[in-house]
Amino acid sequence: MNEKVKTVFVCVCGLLLTQLDPSKVTSHHLRELQKMIERDPMHDHHEQEKEMIWQLRHECREHFPQSLPKLLTCVHWDNHIDVAIVSCAFYWTGCCF
Repeated sequence: MNEKVKTVFVCVCGLLLTQLDPSKVTSHHLRELQKMIERDPMHDHHEQEKEMIWQLRHECREHFPQSLPKLLTCVHWDNHIDVAIVSCAFYWTGCCF
């Protein structure tokens, strides 16, 4: 692994620790997430819904692996931190966010 990738990993790992605590995710969160994920793929989510999907991205991976396309629509591609998180997740886990 080259130095740039190592630097990004260290930065992103620190950021991941500051994300939504998985122990605070309730069954209500999971039901709401499932409803959003199961909507028509052409449905444009509100910003609050996109933020919720992004905050619950780990639950997407664990419970709804088919949600990757929808999750990618929630990434703020103009935010280098979000892009780094997604990039590292793809690199680190072999394309499994």
